[in-house]
Amino acid sequence: MNINEDCIMGKKNYVYFIITIFLISVFIIMYFIFDNNKIWKGEMYDEKKELYEQRVKQQKTEKEKMELRNNEILKRTPGIVCWGDGRTYGTYANGKSYPTLLRDIIEANDYPYPVVNLGVYAEDSLTVLGRSGAIPFVVSNPFTISGNSDNLIEISLTSENGEEVNPCIQDYNPGFNPCVINGIKCKIYGEPDVTNINKAKSYYLSRQDNSNSKIEVGKGSIIETSGSTEYKNYINILQIGDGGGYDTDWELVEQELKFVESLGKSKKFIIIGRIGGSEKDNEYYDSRMISEFGEHYINIRKELTGREFEGINYSEQDKEDMKKGIIPKCMKRDGYLNEVGCKILADTVYERLQELKFIEK
Repeated sequence: MNINEDCIMGKKNYVYFIITIFLISVFIIMYFIFDNNKIWKGEMYDEKKELYEQRVKQQKTEKEKMELRNNEILKRTPGIVCWGDGRTYGTYANGKSYPTLLRDIIEANDYPYPVVNLGVYAEDSLTVLGRSGAIPFVVSNPFTISGNSDNLIEISLTSENGEEVNPCIQDYNPGFNPCVINGIKCKIYGEPDVTNINKAKSYYLSRQDNSNSKIEVGKGSIIETSGSTEYKNYINILQIGDGGGYDTDWELVEQELKFVESLGKSKKFIIIGRIGGSEKDNEYYDSRMISEFGEHYINIRKELTGREFEGINYSEQDKEDMKKGIIPKCMKRDGYLNEVGCKILADTVYERLQELKFIEK
C-alpha cells in the first residue's frame, strides 16, 4: 500500500468516524426527546394534570365560599345608599360624584356592597326627605283614581308639614316611582314651570295596578315612595342643607333627626354636613350635629379646610379662606364640590364606614 492509498484510507476512516459520531448524537438526541415525551405523556403529565385540576377546583371552591360569604353579608346590609341634592348627584364633579368614587373604593378593597346614588339636582331638603319617606309627601287636594294606566290624572302635593316641595321635575327621579297611594301602585310625573325649571307647574298620576276601579283619595293621603321602603336595611348616607328647605339651623337638625328616625332600628347611617359658609357661620349647626349624631356626623367643611392636601395647588386666597373654615375654590364651584373635593369626601366617608364598623368582608 503506497502513500496515496494510506491517505485515502485515512480519509475514509475519518468520514466513518464523523458519521458514527453524528449517528450517535442523533440517537442520543432522539432518545432524550422520546424519553422526555414519554415522561410528559406518562406520569409527569398525569401529575401536572392532577395538580392543575386541584388548583382549578380549589379556586372554584374559594370563589363559591366568597359568593356565599358575600350573600350572607348582603342579607344583613344590602348596600350603601346616598341621599341628597345636586351635591350628592355630582354637579360640577365631571362624572366623579362622591358616591361614584366611594363605589370605586369599595370595589377596590373587595367589599361586596353596591353604592346607590340618590342625589337629584336642585332639590331642597324637604324634597330629598320626601323621597326617603322621612317627611312624606302628601296629597294636598282630594281626587279620584279611575281608568287605566293610559289616563293621566292631575294632582297636587306638598310636604307632610304643608310646605312646598318639587319632586319629579328632573329627567331622573330615583327613589320616587313607583309610588303607592291608598294601596294603589302609581307613577307620578312632574311638569316643570317654564319660568323656573326647578319648580313644578303641575303633577300627573298614572295608575299601575291594571284595574279600572274608582278609588277616592282624600286630602292628606300619604304618597309612599319607592325610596321610603326599599333602602331601610342599607347603610344610609344623607347630605342636605345647602339647597334650602328650612328656615333655621335647628329646623335643619330636626329634619336630619327625622331621617334617622325613619330608619327604624337601623343605626347604620352617616350625616354629611353643609359645604357652604365659614366656621363661624356653622358654629351652632356643627355643635348640635355633633351633640345629636356624634361619630355619625361628618363635618366635611372642617375636613377640607383643616389641612392642605398633597397634589392640590392652593392660591393665597384659598389659604386665607381655609383659615376661616371656608372651603377653598380649588375644591368647589358655585357651591358644589368639584371632583377634587368629591374625592376627599369619598375617602372621608370610606374611612368613617370602617371606623363605625359598618362594612365587612
